[in-house]
Amino acid sequence: MKVIDKEITNPKVKSLLTNMFIYGYSMMPTGDIKTIWEAYKVFAKDYPAVIAKYEPMIKTAMKSFNGKPLPSDPTLEAPDGSTCKLSSLYGKLTYIDMWATWCGPCCKEIPHLEKVVEKYKGNDKIQFLSLSIDANKQAWLNKLKKV
Repeated sequence: MKVIDKEITNPKVKSLLTNMFIYGYSMMPTGDIKTIWEAYKVFAKDYPAVIAKYEPMIKTAMKSFNGKPLPSDPTLEAPDGSTCKLSSLYGKLTYIDMWATWCGPCCKEIPHLEKVVEKYKGNDKIQFLSLSIDANKQAWLNKLKKV
């Protein structure tokens, strides 16, 4: 970001590049997200709306990764409150869709995924897993009611 700040003079181009940088970094499962985010907030202090836009993604990424590996057999929760272990999905082809309420393209795909699930209903060789990475359970439950 220091290079962008130093070398780019057009404010619109500078804003676009820094936004692309922070968005791309927020999607990466490794690295020190907190350090990058704190530097970005200082750099983008004149753009509070942009900071507010990315803050939920960064917070989710920090909670999700936090420098630690995922549990070897996490418990997954369905919208109805039922749970299962990831290991219970072994043995079948599993389509995994990861999404979040703040990800517009992800949410646009939900109806399409539902059609695919319906197409393969009854096929015991494939199963589908749709994982929300939202930190707020109620947010993803509300989104599912809308689609």
